[in-house]
Amino acid sequence: MDPIESTATSGESLANPQPEPTTAEGEPEATEEPTAAGSTEAEGQAADSASGASTVEPAEPPVDVTEVATQSAEPPAEPAEPAEPAEPAEPAEPAEPTSDTATAEPANEPASEPAAEPATDTATDTATEPAEGDEQPGVATTASGLRSGQLVEGRVVAVDATEVVVELGDGSVGVIGKRHLSADGRLDPTELLSIGDGVEAAVLVRDDPKGRTVLSRAWALKQRAWEKVEAAKATNAPITGNVTGQVKGGLVVDVGTRAFLPASQIDLQHVDDLSAFVGTEIEALVQELDRANDKIVLSRRNLLRAAQRAKANDFVSTLAPGQVHRGRVALLTDFGAFVEINGVRGLVHLSELSWRRVDRAAEVVTAGDEVDVKILAIKPGRKLSLSIRALSPDPLSTLQNGQVLTGVVTRLADFGAFVRVGDGAEGLVHLTELAEYRVHAPEEIVAPGDEVLVKVIRVDRKRRRLDLSVNQAVLS
Repeated sequence: MDPIESTATSGESLANPQPEPTTAEGEPEATEEPTAAGSTEAEGQAADSASGASTVEPAEPPVDVTEVATQSAEPPAEPAEPAEPAEPAEPAEPAEPTSDTATAEPANEPASEPAAEPATDTATDTATEPAEGDEQPGVATTASGLRSGQLVEGRVVAVDATEVVVELGDGSVGVIGKRHLSADGRLDPTELLSIGDGVEAAVLVRDDPKGRTVLSRAWALKQRAWEKVEAAKATNAPITGNVTGQVKGGLVVDVGTRAFLPASQIDLQHVDDLSAFVGTEIEALVQELDRANDKIVLSRRNLLRAAQRAKANDFVSTLAPGQVHRGRVALLTDFGAFVEINGVRGLVHLSELSWRRVDRAAEVVTAGDEVDVKILAIKPGRKLSLSIRALSPDPLSTLQNGQVLTGVVTRLADFGAFVRVGDGAEGLVHLTELAEYRVHAPEEIVAPGDEVLVKVIRVDRKRRRLDLSVNQAVLS
């Protein structure tokens, strides 16, 4: 075809574009009418295939005549992609490739895609599975594979004034220096260990110049002590230790490692002289624990209180109303006094302190006094109701109506005066019974502390009331 006619034809095709046929993959098919150049290249590929070459380089895509027209006309919305070779030119994929079959594939399909997957698997395995013998990051080990802080056991094979040589279970040799033998590092190795003795030590991650593993018996003892302290804390069990010294605010206790016992936790009562406990062995509960900061706080008071409660529970089961026990006044309040009997506290109300009127418990008893009390009742929750006055006779029991007695004025009220008579019974003299004539206030007749003659008018033992009269006593 003449080039001029070809150009004109191309222009007409651009003016009236027709949809290009596509393959199943969505790519435009090659034009069925190959150009002269395309026919020549196709014939060359067929000749190469017939020659039986085992490897053929992919052919360049044929030159589309539309590219010539595109340079002189407006570009289309999407540039045309190179056309694939015609279907007959694509070799079928054989089950077993032979030397007579061409292996070339179209240039637009990547040939290296199947080989990329094995490379990815190899890289993944290498990153997730460390090689055998690699150490875990952050875990220090010795040349023989022992971890830092690992506890090992061995047998003493040599000992002198500066070190102890230990044969470990795996046949390696370890050494414990004098400063790693005890907590203070001052003990003489020859006095502490002998050849043939078994010893437990912790691994220090370094070897000495002789290639021996450096060990620490003191560190091993401390680890075992912490395990014991943590177990005691978890089970709320007591732990035993020696008081090694006194510091500000408490005592230092050796429980395999250093512990602190506050002064407020030494006993149930306040202790003034802490030095009396230095050098003694004590038993206490673990109150606070912080291994990261090497902190242990003990409480002997809580242990004593727990033992006291257990004893009190056993004692309460033996109590019954009417029993009399000896106790100690533990606390005074506005409404009475608490008395402790073998670790069990009971209340003596103000009305039960004495037969006479009591405004404050301190008028009768003081804290620390030893008193005898009678059990009036046992209430739920181990609450005891006690009485002191029940152990002395009732003053009202000896008084009879009509008796004339001498009494002392104790206090005045708007309605009369109170007078104490007999063994402590207190009665009221009403205003109308103070004198023969009309009295407006008791101060007109008597004052607190005056001795007066009174007559018993009425005794109400149930209501605990006693009525007296000065007027009738005078007339009598």
